[in-house]
Amino acid sequence: MVKELILSGKLSDMEARRMVAFLPYYLRMPSEKLLTSWEDLLKESPSIKTKYE
Repeated sequence: MVKELILSGKLSDMEARRMVAFLPYYLRMPSEKLLTSWEDLLKESPSIKTKYE
């Protein structure tokens, strides 16, 4: 749900950052599948800067 809200542009930049920052605190069993699905978020959003860009 969080990823969909971010990609659809329904959240401000600050709201999106907060949701992504606090998401790991609510995950019990993170999986590789979850990680790869979040990689799409970084690839599809040119406004998100990563450490290596």
